[in-house]
Amino acid sequence: MKILVVGAGGIGGFYGAQLHQVGADITFLLRGKRKQLIDEKGLTIETPENHFTIFPKTVLADQLEPIYDLIILAVSSQAIRSVGHWIRDRINIMTQELNIVCAAKGICVENLELPIDTLRNILPSYVRLACLSGPTFAAELMQNLPAATELS
Repeated sequence: MKILVVGAGGIGGFYGAQLHQVGADITFLLRGKRKQLIDEKGLTIETPENHFTIFPKTVLADQLEPIYDLIILAVSSQAIRSVGHWIRDRINIMTQELNIVCAAKGICVENLELPIDTLRNILPSYVRLACLSGPTFAAELMQNLPAATELS
């Protein structure tokens, strides 16, 4: 399974790096400077129990190919609308069986919707959507503190 992680911040970086560590085929979709930084120095994860650096595959938006089985959206809830439109406008260059996990927390300020609802309103109905949300914060995950998460 080929996985595209959109965003390499606290949530995307953590989940993507953990998946990479267990052998998953992960690629991070990044912007220019962030891509250059991760390509050169890697992506470092530090938790109380573990410290490691990975050198994952990275890609810029204009380099995307229709090869991903799963997209993990790990962007801020404020960016979900624009990312949803970006995906919708490029769906013909992506695999026909598109699976998306939204890992954004909070609400979209523009319309006061949850990120998953914003995506449902933008993307075609055949796109399979899942939402990983709850009162989970990157800092808590990194420290292995209890955190509640809901997958729907």
